[in-house]
Amino acid sequence: MRIKLQIATADDVAELVSLRTAVSQRLTSQYGKGYWSAGSAKNGALFATRISQVYIARYRKRLIATLTASTRKPWAI
Repeated sequence: MRIKLQIATADDVAELVSLRTAVSQRLTSQYGKGYWSAGSAKNGALFATRISQVYIARYRKRLIATLTASTRKPWAI
């Protein structure tokens, strides 16, 4: 299986939100409500691409995974 890993751009945000929402719904149906139950929004995904490195993995041009790497502490203001 050949997977392509690349840095996400603003053009990838719609697919990114769609994937995160699907995963959130799946985890909620499987394990019940939790911190994963909150949906993903376009603005949040755009913000993440601006303040950190968001990587996306594709298989046959389909988005299958994401990874966000940031040097900031998430709780820092």
